[in-house]
Amino acid sequence: MKLLLDRAFPRPELELGSIEAGDALLRTTPNDSLDIVIDIASARHVRKIAAQLEPVKCCTGGSAHATPWDLLWLIEGRADARLIRRLQMISGHQGNLRRALSVLDNYEPFFSGHPGMAAERGLAASGLLASEPDDLRAARRAVIKQSGLLAAEAASGENRVGFRGVGALGNVSPDIAGLFWHVYAYDFPRRAFWPLLTVLKDRYFDQPTYQASARESLLYSTTDMDPIANIPSATDDQKRLLADDLQTRFIGAPGRSGILALLHPSTVPPLDPIEELRKEIQEEPDTWLNYYNLGVMLVRRDDDYSAAAKLFLSYPQFHSHDPPDRVALSHEAYDAAAYLYLHGHTELSEPLYTIAANQHTGSEPEMSATSRLLLLSGNFDGAMAALLTERLDTPAHTRIAITSPFSMQRVMERRRGRYSHRSP
Repeated sequence: MKLLLDRAFPRPELELGSIEAGDALLRTTPNDSLDIVIDIASARHVRKIAAQLEPVKCCTGGSAHATPWDLLWLIEGRADARLIRRLQMISGHQGNLRRALSVLDNYEPFFSGHPGMAAERGLAASGLLASEPDDLRAARRAVIKQSGLLAAEAASGENRVGFRGVGALGNVSPDIAGLFWHVYAYDFPRRAFWPLLTVLKDRYFDQPTYQASARESLLYSTTDMDPIANIPSATDDQKRLLADDLQTRFIGAPGRSGILALLHPSTVPPLDPIEELRKEIQEEPDTWLNYYNLGVMLVRRDDDYSAAAKLFLSYPQFHSHDPPDRVALSHEAYDAAAYLYLHGHTELSEPLYTIAANQHTGSEPEMSATSRLLLLSGNFDGAMAALLTERLDTPAHTRIAITSPFSMQRVMERRRGRYSHRSP
């Protein structure tokens, strides 16, 4: 984005390639990473250009065409999105909440009052609330409330900033958050991710209005199929119309074929649930959710943990040399490994933990998988050291620490030749 700014709106003193400008920027922020320096340089560049551009006259022939203002706003929006994605990567995918707050502190002098950053601050602080000492908890709650309110008020309707800001606010002031949930529920168009309809259906909406609202949010959805679950008592004719509409929508979405089957039942006898999931895997081999659901079903019906592990490992992305999303892959492999591990089949979990640990993204599942592999190899000191040097204040690491005695017991039993392949 900074290079695009340099080309579209050149300012020699702010060009990224300028050694003098780069050195000046680094001197003003000696402790910041290069990403933070670039983000601030981009924002500074946008502000200087905005101060110089001539306003566009409204309602003229020229105003109907793209102007430099349109290009500047587009670049500014993409630069902001990059910044927010990076924060979400640190706090959400990597689970490093304290690092996210530290990065936000570095941005604060220049981006103070930014609604998207306020929402991320509120959510990151909320994740640390339970692990804070009593004397710091009140201060943390105040930060969450202030950040959540800023984001919620600035959102002014159903959008992602409002969703995340109100979500953070709800962790400390549920009554105030509830007001925003309720008021923004009447925004138009309805958004599929906005959860208020579920909150309001018994209190404010009669059932027909509730279902109509769910259909309306589905109408404006491009990727989220959740509103379909909010239409529980549709008539057969309504289900057929909805199924016909979905024939050309949400192509490739996990579970789409199953939802279509429910909405527009076939005249042939229904398939066995396991066979249905196997069919979905054949049709959508790169959809992880189908593999996980089938593995869980194999365990619940047949108590076959080996078959579940084999199925998990058959997921094609686990064997790709260049997967499209390594962070997501580490989460998927870790979830499958943890399912087997927590049911006592630690030897089946090791290959999946290895996949999660080998993605080299710095994600929380990757570090958790590394700790568990050290436990299972008998390196107890190394495993506990890894936990203590990383982030023991997060729920996942706390859970690993709690289950460590279980892992140690299993490893010792296996060493003595008394390891059982069945859950106790």
